[in-house]
Amino acid sequence: MEKRKAAVIIADTGFSPDSLAGATRILGVYDLVQRRCVIGNPYVTDATDLGAIAGDPHKHGSFVLKALTALDPDVPVVLIRSHDPEEGIIRTTWRQGKPVSDGWTEAYLWAVRLCQLHGLASVANFSFGRVFHAADGTGWDAFQFAKVVGEGKPGHVIVAASGPGDGRAAHAAFSAVDNTATAIAVQQSETTSYNFWTKVNGAVDENSSDAQEDWILEVWRGGSLVFRQDGAQVPVNFWNGRKQLQFTLEGEGRVTLVVKLKDGASGERGFECWLATGNARFLDHVDDTYIVEPAAFPSVIAVGLKTGNYSSAQKLPGCKPDVLIDGGGPISFRLPEVVVKVVRILEDNPSLDAIQVKALLGKYPVLS
Repeated sequence: MEKRKAAVIIADTGFSPDSLAGATRILGVYDLVQRRCVIGNPYVTDATDLGAIAGDPHKHGSFVLKALTALDPDVPVVLIRSHDPEEGIIRTTWRQGKPVSDGWTEAYLWAVRLCQLHGLASVANFSFGRVFHAADGTGWDAFQFAKVVGEGKPGHVIVAASGPGDGRAAHAAFSAVDNTATAIAVQQSETTSYNFWTKVNGAVDENSSDAQEDWILEVWRGGSLVFRQDGAQVPVNFWNGRKQLQFTLEGEGRVTLVVKLKDGASGERGFECWLATGNARFLDHVDDTYIVEPAAFPSVIAVGLKTGNYSSAQKLPGCKPDVLIDGGGPISFRLPEVVVKVVRILEDNPSLDAIQVKALLGKYPVLS
């Protein structure tokens, strides 16, 4: 059997028995649903485990694995069942500001280590995405990935789906200045989760305690105050020094977020907010860039469609998505085409880092 230099890591909803039948080189499996890691191919070495480990009620990961092995039948793979069938992606669990149980990012780092033990470079296929952290690359997931992926870190590349590309108004950026409150209107069609981040503009240093604490967020609906948060009560994330607030509003209707500085505060504070879940849209203060995590992270190769609408700058070199491909269909199912291209690049030169691979791919790669 041919000696390979690169493997593919797939994190997804699961893998059905028929999709696994086409994977001839399974190096290991991390099943976050069952909370177990297996070195080698459990579907061969212990067939009694097939029913317990193999499963994909949403059929998403199975489609991705089939597409990958159809393009490269001999490719070594490490599989991560990263999604709970009911709750979605399994994230790092925290207690008192410390991670206490693995999520999908820890499973990815485990998979990279397994590839390293086999002397293999790796290409990750992440055909999913939402916005949980800071999409500018300062969130927890990006912090984890940066341990093995990025400039000067050879041999490991992440390829991720940019999102639906339908131009949805799911990202707002805005400021609060002196004593003037800023109102942001949202139309909810169903229960929606929000991901609110602080950042600092203007005269106040972003590391000062004032910049971190002297704001208030209020949420109004139908003339009633339904949520209020004092910035001083939000902890600072240890990995990026910023404050993140996540909250959920039930039901549908018009919602207004009001951000203001506390009495006596002055200067300008910057904020951004993402609609993490639910069918909703911002009605003003819209930032037209909508690329989901982890595709939004700087060192990750984000793949979108040429016909998609991700941002006004998407076609410019160096802008997200990093790669735009022809054709249509859900971008999550097109990702293996780019992953196989990256595998071939690393097979030729496993010492390349993610930035170098991105440059070789180019904005409009030839995938055949």
